[in-house]
Amino acid sequence: MWVIANRAFSALRKANAIYQYRQIVDLAFKMKKIKTKYNALAQCKLKSLSLSNALLAIY
Repeated sequence: MWVIANRAFSALRKANAIYQYRQIVDLAFKMKKIKTKYNALAQCKLKSLSLSNALLAIY
């Protein structure tokens, strides 16, 4: 009886560890996507700012 309970508990702990690992991987993936979007936005802002400065220098 105890052997069965221990195996079931062990399987539950493994499943929980896999679930927690999956959550960490998902979070890391989401953070990378946000970072990529932020970098792209920052590059657009820099280009826009440079263009604005160039236009101001011309006029």
